[in-house]
Parts: sequence; C-alpha cells; structure tokens
Amino acid sequence: MAGKLIIVHVAMLPQWLQPILGIAVPELRELIEMRFQTDRSYYVDAGKFRARFGQQATSFEEGLAATVRFYRDAARGSAGKTSR
Repeated sequence: MAGKLIIVHVAMLPQWLQPILGIAVPELRELIEMRFQTDRSYYVDAGKFRARFGQQATSFEEGLAATVRFYRDAARGSAGKTSR
C-alpha cells in the first residue's frame, strides 16, 4: 500500500468520524476546523459599507474577473501592474 495516494473528500466521511481521523491526518484536522466556512451559504449586505464609505462594493463577477486577470498577469511576469 505504500506509495499509493488516497484522496478522501471530507463530505464523504460521516461527521462523527472526521475528528477521529483528524488525530492522524493533520490536513483533515485543519479542514474540520475550517468547516464553518463551507457548511452553509453566506450572503453579505454591502449596505453598511456603502453608508460608511459612500462607495459601491465590487460585484462578485467583477471581483472574480479581476482576480483571474491578476493571476494571469502574474504568470506572465507582469504582476503588480493594474490593468483596466
């Protein structure tokens, strides 16, 4: 069995078994600690930001496009230069 890579999705494991396996698998323990971020959908209201700073929050689509653009530029070696 040595040398084989076994990939287990946390969602496939029963929730009661995850902490037990986390004793031996540090990566699984970290996933368990961060599970709160993925166990339900989060919706954020930008109303407080808009009221405080007077600016509109960036939409998800615009933010995603800018992030992809940044990493593509970084791969080409032109990271840090803003393009719009």
